[in-house]
Amino acid sequence: MILLLALALFDGLSFQGWQPAAGLPHNGSWRIEDGAIATGKPSSGRHDLLSTAVPADFDLSFEYKLAPGANTGLKYFVRHSLFYEAGLPDFARGAAAIGPELQLVDDESPEVPKPDQKTGALYGLLAPDKPAHAPAGQWNHARILCRSLICEHFINGQRLLRVDFTSPQMRDKALALASSPGATISAAGAVAVAHLKPGPAAIALQHHNGNAWFRNISVKAAATR
Repeated sequence: MILLLALALFDGLSFQGWQPAAGLPHNGSWRIEDGAIATGKPSSGRHDLLSTAVPADFDLSFEYKLAPGANTGLKYFVRHSLFYEAGLPDFARGAAAIGPELQLVDDESPEVPKPDQKTGALYGLLAPDKPAHAPAGQWNHARILCRSLICEHFINGQRLLRVDFTSPQMRDKALALASSPGATISAAGAVAVAHLKPGPAAIALQHHNGNAWFRNISVKAAATR
């Protein structure tokens, strides 16, 4: 029997093992608060925050908490980043990680009217099978299990979504999103989804809108089926 041990990706005290997207310097976009990685108030652009590489087949687990109205996510299979070009001060000189995204959001927010924007979704591509029941203002548990580019999203113990990134249907859907009018960062993420390859890659905490906290982040190699 092979014992699969979980590796802590966050020590609860520092940013050791974490780097802002695109190699940018830490600028206050993120801070450490009470044993959690928390969004901050950047003065020179929002940065997504990247981990060291995790295995190609992985079982990732973490806890998160959102302020009311907050909208964020965790991206995985991250191998690229893009600089923002938005004219807003809080995006200027910031950078976003590119990859499929487990959406984490206050589902009561009017900012996310579409099913594929709700908690547990593969953002912009697949809606969760059922509501997440993950209230803002309290700690919730999330898990992503990926084996051979087939991934499952769990929130508070419930499996909300299963996606096969190798399927032609997913590729076609992602390319359609990438070519839709007005698509920017979402388009880049969709292109990444359409052309995913197996292999180690980073995960990334998204800095989007509202305050968010992440703690007890750990990963282990996923057991074979």
